[in-house]
Amino acid sequence: MSIDASDLIGLAQQLAAGDSECEWRSGASRAYYAAYHKALGIADDCLPPTHASTGLHRRLSNRFEAEGWRTDCSH
Repeated sequence: MSIDASDLIGLAQQLAAGDSECEWRSGASRAYYAAYHKALGIADDCLPPTHASTGLHRRLSNRFEAEGWRTDCSH
């Protein structure tokens, strides 16, 4: 079973509507993770790959920075 960004956003919204700080924090975490995966999908579709020896999140950021934050995709 594969999870995509919309699944994570749905969960984030449910958690954010909760009654506890734990739910709110978990919701924020899931929303961040959804945004990361959405950006990764856009990068994979529209930007050249990078082989920099950095962490995955930094590598994704570097891909967008290298292209001037420009994408021509309809995501």
